[in-house]
Amino acid sequence: MACTHGYQEKIHQYIDQEMSYNEELTFKNHLMNCENCLLHFRELNNVEKQLKNAPAISQPSTFKQDIINRLPKESKPKKFAKTIKEHPLITACAVFLVMLMTSAFIEFQSDQNVYVSNYEGIQVEGNRVIVPKGKVIHGDLTIENAIVEIQGHVNGNLTLVNSELAQTNSNISGEIVQVNRFFKWASMRLSREVTEFFQQFIYQ
Repeated sequence: MACTHGYQEKIHQYIDQEMSYNEELTFKNHLMNCENCLLHFRELNNVEKQLKNAPAISQPSTFKQDIINRLPKESKPKKFAKTIKEHPLITACAVFLVMLMTSAFIEFQSDQNVYVSNYEGIQVEGNRVIVPKGKVIHGDLTIENAIVEIQGHVNGNLTLVNSELAQTNSNISGEIVQVNRFFKWASMRLSREVTEFFQQFIYQ
């Protein structure tokens, strides 16, 4: 039969030493007169002693890592969003680079205008660029988006971007460089624009 005075609920307080001195005296006096509370106290006290005397359980060295490995894996979209939040500067640079390359690629596809790095004495007829007979180009020459005829002489390298020679000839003292790939074109375009930008300050 359970105790009707509520002392069974106070047994844990006594075992955990959470009672005041007067409460402890009152509780002990009750145990001497209540068989049910005394029996319950002895059962709980024995359990408490067994837990204290139980051998320590050793954990394997990989216990923590094993738990982490069993946790649900983070999905790729969440991982990507987390990376963006943690590295905003890298994300901004990556976005800028993608936009720059996209813009350059669109320009590469749409830029079909004939370009000659040195127009002095050179004839441009539609999509044909002609170095006439008797004309000598001193230095390197770059031509874009054209069919090229070298009737005169180029005393340097000839770079052809999306261009071709109408006929092979020996009027070029340097190398003939064919550029038909996008990244080479982008590199040359960047180099040219940087050079033209600084030339504005040199000649001012």
